Amino acid sequence: MSELTSVECFVVVGDGDASALGTDRPVARYGELLAEESAEFAWPEIDERRPPAMCYTSGTTGNPKGVAYSHRSAFLHSFAALTGNALDLSERDRILMIVPMFHANAWGIPMRRSCVERHS
Repeated sequence: MSELTSVECFVVVGDGDASALGTDRPVARYGELLAEESAEFAWPEIDERRPPAMCYTSGTTGNPKGVAYSHRSAFLHSFAALTGNALDLSERDRILMIVPMFHANAWGIPMRRSCVERHS
């Protein structure tokens, strides 16, 4: 842990023994951090066409280029990933994502579960 010089605090999930981290830096419990916060959140108004992410790639041409994704495109991409004919994933599947290797930052996969939960 001594090599992690820029880490100010560790956040751990669960009730396990945090001393196993072997650090002299502060350790916070995720559940306690959440409990300290208000349940209310003032959601900001964000234009759905504003970019939440950019990707830079050399693609198949070898020429570097950047692409900005919009909130709208990421959301619609997640709905496309919901269809059985697109990715054919179910609650029984497990996925190890290597995000830089996927189109659109693989956003359709993490958003997929939340869309299923909200709309089922």
